Amino acid sequence: MDEKELKAPENDVIKALNLHDTIDAKIWTLAFMKSIKEHPSIATDPMTMVGWFANAIMAGFDEAKRRDQSLLSEKEKELEEKEKEIEELKNLA
Repeated sequence: MDEKELKAPENDVIKALNLHDTIDAKIWTLAFMKSIKEHPSIATDPMTMVGWFANAIMAGFDEAKRRDQSLLSEKEKELEEKEKEIEELKNLA
């Protein structure tokens, strides 16, 4: 991937987006590059880098948790439907 491929949405996407709502590495990269341009010293500040990568990791964790919760809700609905079917069958007997 070259730099041209990364430049596409740049500022508009970054401004409108909460980074914690995405796990798209391109968007995280664009935000990081924008931050470096605005504050060049952050690229050499270890604690800034720890914070940046910790946030990226947590965004992935949060996304996985959202997906798990969505799947769980789906399975709970399926279970409720099966329980209703069982009750209906019991009532017929």
